[in-house]
Amino acid sequence: MAATSANSQPSMRSATRTLMAEGHQRIVFICPAAQRRPVLGPEARAFTTELEAKGVRWTRTGRKPRRASANC
Repeated sequence: MAATSANSQPSMRSATRTLMAEGHQRIVFICPAAQRRPVLGPEARAFTTELEAKGVRWTRTGRKPRRASANC
């Protein structure tokens, strides 16, 4: 299982792009409550923005999306 930890938006965007370019289809981003409430923090936003740029639908509810999951 691949994993990354980043405290910067560019690192998160790069890691997400790399995983998607390598064909990974189930990418999960686990973040503490402080990074997702009341709004997504910068790293979580960078992650979800990259998913959306590739047309990947994500959800906060844990429902199964088409290609990737972001439990934020």
